[in-house]
This record gives sequence, C-alpha cells and structure tokens, in this order.
Amino acid sequence: MTPISSHAIRFALGMYYDIYFTDDFVIKTELADIFDKSVDDWSKRQAIPGRSVEILEEALKGYIENKGEDNGVASFLEVFYFWILENGLMAVALRKIATKKRFEQGIEISEIKRKLHEFKRDENMPEVAYALSDLACKQYAANEHELALKTYKKAVKIFEDLISGKSYDYYSELALTLTNVAAILFECHKFEEALDYYLEALARYRALARDYEEIYLLKAAQVYCSIGWVHLETYQLELSEAAYNEALKVYKYLDEHRPKYYLPYMAIAIGGLANINSAAGKYEVSLEKFNEALNIYYQLLETEYQRYVPDVASLLGNKAILYSRSGDLDKALGVYRRALRIFRELANDDPQRYLPAVAMTLFKKATLLLKMKVFNFTLPEFEEALQLHRSLAVDYPQRFLPLVASTLAEMAVLLVEMNDKKQALKAYNEALTIQQEFALGKAQWFEIAYAKSLILGVELFNKNKTALLEAERLLKKYRTLQHAREILEKLEAVG
Repeated sequence: MTPISSHAIRFALGMYYDIYFTDDFVIKTELADIFDKSVDDWSKRQAIPGRSVEILEEALKGYIENKGEDNGVASFLEVFYFWILENGLMAVALRKIATKKRFEQGIEISEIKRKLHEFKRDENMPEVAYALSDLACKQYAANEHELALKTYKKAVKIFEDLISGKSYDYYSELALTLTNVAAILFECHKFEEALDYYLEALARYRALARDYEEIYLLKAAQVYCSIGWVHLETYQLELSEAAYNEALKVYKYLDEHRPKYYLPYMAIAIGGLANINSAAGKYEVSLEKFNEALNIYYQLLETEYQRYVPDVASLLGNKAILYSRSGDLDKALGVYRRALRIFRELANDDPQRYLPAVAMTLFKKATLLLKMKVFNFTLPEFEEALQLHRSLAVDYPQRFLPLVASTLAEMAVLLVEMNDKKQALKAYNEALTIQQEFALGKAQWFEIAYAKSLILGVELFNKNKTALLEAERLLKKYRTLQHAREILEKLEAVG
C-alpha cells in the first residue's frame, strides 16, 4: 500500500479539529457531515461495528502520540481528505481554514512570504511547495492571476523534483497543483496551455488510481470533464465528446461499487454531452441529454436542495441555449426565466458567488429578446446585465471586462434597431476599446471577439473596410476552430 502523504495527514487532522473550533456555523455543519460520512466509509472498510466515532477518536489520539504509525487511522485520513476535496460548495472556505491551521497567523500574503523566506530550501522543500501553493491561492483570490500562475508553477517544479523512481509520494499534490494551474489558464482563455496541464494532471491521477482506485479514478474523471470543457470552448466537438464519454464511463464503473453516490458526477458529464450535441446541431439528442441530467438533479434536490439547485439553474441556462439554437424561442425564454429566478434567489443569500450568474443569464436572455425583436423589454435587461458586469469588473477586471464589452456590443445592435445611433456608436466604441486591449494578450477568445466587433462596426456604422483586413488576419489564425470559421463566412458575406 502506498504511504499516505504527510500533507494529506496534516490537512485532514486540521479539518477534524476545526469541526469543533470554527465559529462559522455553516462550515462547522458541513465539516461535521463530511466527518460523519468519512467515519461511515472508514468503519465499513475496516469492518468496525458499533461505536465507530468513539473508536476513531481514541485511534486519532494514539495516532498523534505515536507520530503517525497507525495505518488504520491513516486510511481514515485518506478517506476524510478525499471527502473534503470533493465538497465543491465548501472548497474555498475549507482552503482558508487549512491555510490558517498550517500558519497560525498566515492569513496575509506577507506572512506566507515571510515563512517562505525563513525556510531552508534544501531541508524543507515540501513545506516550501505547500507554502507556495497557499501563496498562489491568495494571489488568485486577490485577482493577481499572472502572479498566481508563476507561483503555482514554482510549486509544480518542486513537487516534480521531490518525486523519484516509482514512489507515488507527492503525486497527488503535484496533480492537484497542475489542475489549479490549468484552471487559471482556462479562466484566462489560454486554452492550449490549460489543456497541456490538464493532460499532465490526468496522467498523474491515473497512475495513483492503480493503488487508490476509487479516490483517484474519480479525480481522473473530473479532469476528463475539464478537458472536455476546454475542447468545447475551442469548438473541437469530437474531442470534447470523447473526454466527457470517458468521464461518464468512469463514473458508471464507480457507481457499480457505490450506487447513487456518483449520480451528481454523472449528471455533470451528461450535461457536458448535452452541450456538445447542442453546439453540433444535434438538437434531439441534446434535449434528451439535458432532460436526463435534470432528472438526476431533481432526484438530488429532494434531499439536498441547497447543494444542487445552482446546478439545476446552470443546466437550465444551457437548455435555453439549445432551444434558441433550434428556433424554439418561446421555450428558450421560459427556461431562461426559470434559471434567472433561481440565480436571483441564490444571490440574495450569497451575492459574491451568484451575481455573476445573474448577470450572465440576464445577458443571454436579453440577447434572445433581441433576436425575437422585443426591443422595449430588451433594453432594461441589457442595462441591468451591464451594470452588474461593470460592478464585478471593479474587483475582477480580467474576468468581467470582456463581458462588459460583449454586453455593450449587443446593446449597440439593439440601439441601432431602436434608431438611437448616437448611443449605439458610444456603446460600440467602448466595447471595441476593451476588446482591442484584451486582444493584445493574444488569447484566442479575445482575438476572435475583437475580430467579430471589427466586422460589426462595418455592418452597423459603415466603418472603414480596412478593419475587415485586420479581422480576417486574426480569424485565419484560428481557422481550425468552428467558431472562427463561422465568423470568416460572415466576413465574406460583408466583403
């Protein structure tokens, strides 16, 4: 049996004690629930009848006194660590607690940096890597994405150096850090580089799954879903479908050993397949997949409403896109209204988490109303979406300024339809300025969006047609992508 990593042990023990010491009732309740489920798992695996919690508490005390020599408790800690990592709703809060536990006054970035400075690098390389990961997490939370990437990559290099021979020590830490790098790159629309990191993480998790099958096959399947999403964003639909199908195959295999536990994960993969078929124009297949995924979530809502209702709202939003693409605009509008109502209710309790979803759903609903030529109802929806995106961009400009630009560009189209060319031109010029600035970063999503707006300027405002040459140059860089090809076809029609 591969030894459990010391980091996992410290992390899990910290979580165990924080069940009793945290002042946050929600976190305390979630942690207690995770602990109870982990005890149940552990007791079944260890064949311990009856008083499992009391037996485990005594075992934990002995584990601490004997400095980690009890393999039975180590197996519990691995299970507990796994449950913590899989609790998506509490991930951010738990990470903050873990950071606080390792560094008693380690809340601020400056304190983590001080700890890093004090470490003797040759003697404390694992601690350096963990501290770098904590620092990167803080930098990301502070919207310093480039700094966070550099810091995470330093941690990746250390974990790679710590791995030797056939030992799996630090494999899980490396895989998790690779995934974090990929997630930030994805958010920055650097899809090719994100894919490379996801593939490396996948290889590590599959290697770990040879000894810890259930835990790390699940992680591998989640990475497959992330890979599928990357391919979907770049319109490589066959590759996306293959990745989601691989994830679903793993989830179904795991479900045979623990029925119903993996239903939420299966719903995610099925929803991904629904999105792919929607993008491919296979509307009947897509609708079938959406309904299958939603039916799973509706079952889950009966016992864990708060946990899964955000997933229902997200899936409804994607189902509305399907209806819009297939020309069933009235149904699309009705589904958007349902999704928006859920997100607004969620945002009342947690605005930081759900206001972005409210803004995006408003934007998509307004775009649909524009398509339906219901202009009087469309402008207020765009205006609210724009106001929300602007407010969110104050703290997170890299993420939300492009959405400000997208909203302004669609508003420009609407205002032209409403014969308000002055305001339309003002909105368009602001959108173009933002997109031009982001296109300088050479990320493909931004360059394609900028090219699209250049074409829009010629269509709406008779801008100089030399702009079309720049749009064509940018789009030809991504001619292998379906989205870019579609815009190129539109460019030919304008030209």
